[in-house]
Amino acid sequence: MVRTIINHYHKNQNKIITTELSPEISNQYVADPDALSHLEVEELLALTNKLPPAYKMVLNLYAIEGYSHEEIANLLKINVGTSKSNLFKARTFLAKLIAKSKFYIFF
Repeated sequence: MVRTIINHYHKNQNKIITTELSPEISNQYVADPDALSHLEVEELLALTNKLPPAYKMVLNLYAIEGYSHEEIANLLKINVGTSKSNLFKARTFLAKLIAKSKFYIFF
C-alpha cells in the first residue's frame, strides 16, 4: 500500500502545490500539551487529511511507517533536508489545526 501511494505521489508530483507557512502559523503551538490525548483516532485522521499532500506523505512515512529521513528521501526522490523540513512543517500545521479544534484549552 505504501508503494502504491508513493507511485501516485510521483505521478502527480507536478500537480502538488505546497504552501509556505505564515509567521503567525509557524509561531503557533498547542497550549495544552495533552490535547492529543483528547483526540479520537477519526478526528486526528481528519485533521491529518487537511495537510498539504507533500507534508502528509512525509508525516505518514516518518511517524506511522517508521521510515528514516534518508529512506523517505530515496522513496520520494527528494533531498533529506526537504524531508526534514516537510516533517517540521507538517507538525507545525497539524499543531495549528489541533489548536483550532474544540480541544484547545486556554490557560
